[in-house]
Amino acid sequence: HRHHATMCVSASKESTAADAQTRHDTTRHTKDNLPHKQHTADNTNNSNHDDATALVLNQLTDDQRQMLTAIVSRLDTHKDSVVLTNPLVSNGPIVHVTEAWQQMCGYKASEALGRNPKVTQGAGTDKSVLASMRLALQEQRPCKVRLLNYRGGEGGEPFWNSLTVHPVFRKKQLVLYIARLRDYSFRMTKL
Repeated sequence: HRHHATMCVSASKESTAADAQTRHDTTRHTKDNLPHKQHTADNTNNSNHDDATALVLNQLTDDQRQMLTAIVSRLDTHKDSVVLTNPLVSNGPIVHVTEAWQQMCGYKASEALGRNPKVTQGAGTDKSVLASMRLALQEQRPCKVRLLNYRGGEGGEPFWNSLTVHPVFRKKQLVLYIARLRDYSFRMTKL
């Protein structure tokens, strides 16, 4: 059985991250006050993560940096499964993931930064759902979908994901996309 739902809705281009609820953030910030996740892995992994972070952050405009900092400061990195991407760079690379996203999707931040969120898609991901998401993103409007994604790592375990994507605007210009993921595997197996 293929279970999927798609709902893409219109929104005002005046949307901002200021509407997000303020929460505690455990993210360390760089000298530019940009988010930088702390990891306890070995030095090689830390070095790779730092390199990936530097590359991704160097591609951000000042407006993107300001919005990214504002958004990240409002997230509970351990509870909110969130990914932010840069729509101004080809392939829309990931610029930030929360700890909860890393746990849900099975990728460390160092493995995800700079990659397209398609990294979690696989053979069972419904192409029609992806097409509706692509259209919403092209039209710079929010979209909510339910689709089958795959965790990183050896097993590539599938999981049902309720994904809500919102464009983030600053000065009426698109600067980021923010996506919140919810694991719906339990609900989908009950159907």
